[in-house]
Amino acid sequence: MTRIDEIQNFISDTSWASAEIKLLAGDASSRKYVRLEDSSGGSAVVMDAPIEAGNDIKPFLNIANFLSSNGLNAPVIWKSDVSNGFILMEDFGDTLFDRVIKDDPTSEITLYQSAIESLDKLSKISAPVDAPQYGISEMAEASGLVSIWYAQGKDPAQVSNAMRSALSGLDWSKSCLVLRDFHAQNLVWCEGRIGIDRVGLLDFQDAGIGHPLYDAVSLIHDIRRDVSPSVANELKSSLAKKYSSIEEFDLAFATLSAQRNLRILGVFARLCWRDSKPDYIDYIPKVWNILQQDLSHPKLAQLNRIVKETLPIPTVEYQEELRRLCGKHQANA
Repeated sequence: MTRIDEIQNFISDTSWASAEIKLLAGDASSRKYVRLEDSSGGSAVVMDAPIEAGNDIKPFLNIANFLSSNGLNAPVIWKSDVSNGFILMEDFGDTLFDRVIKDDPTSEITLYQSAIESLDKLSKISAPVDAPQYGISEMAEASGLVSIWYAQGKDPAQVSNAMRSALSGLDWSKSCLVLRDFHAQNLVWCEGRIGIDRVGLLDFQDAGIGHPLYDAVSLIHDIRRDVSPSVANELKSSLAKKYSSIEEFDLAFATLSAQRNLRILGVFARLCWRDSKPDYIDYIPKVWNILQQDLSHPKLAQLNRIVKETLPIPTVEYQEELRRLCGKHQANA
């Protein structure tokens, strides 16, 4: 039985049983998404997350329920099958932030301000007690992926230790739930709704309790699209008002961005090396350039030194070397 057959069985007792099934998208993981379209023009989405590939849909279900229960716009869940990795849920449509802004560049500030408002609301809600931690230790360890995969097997301890030291200098007293993949290709503009309900949230299964600025950093330092400088500056100015000084804000922003970009370098190299997905190598130069911007902060001098000493510059030649490793699975996970 094919996976499509299994999806058909999954929806057989729902109002979508006779709907046409169309492949919608996949992502960096082994998850895939299909759209169900019925004869009246209605649509729904099925997340296909096979458990044999290491997926677990329970975190997505839990976070979706948490967000919806607290006035944030996560997809409505109509049916789920934990044992087979299927979720039938609301279809927000194709109006991803990235696409809307391409069609109408003047909409960028409105969409991004609304996204920041969603994060502001999220920061004021007590996180689920069973949510995993994404604090100093977890973030420091995650940054070490850059040594293991991007630098091809180097000891991650130097980068992780330097990152731990940098993160320890931030204020963690207002930790909250962070969605961890908050950017323009994971946000849907739901035109016709009101307020933050216009911001449709996707891809939050890795959410954890972390620094309240983390998701805003992910949004503004997006490695898939360039946020216009004027919009980025306006958002940063707004966010900085919550800090005791602009210096405190700048350090927090640079530190969290540096951690995120070190982790992403490792993840993208791993996607090529381990998972046979070489296209992610194309993003590496941009990730590297943002990282260099982050590391220019004077209080990140130690981390900057470690990066210069241990990580290769992503020259064209080095990117090709990573591509040659495509599919050559190693023991490190």
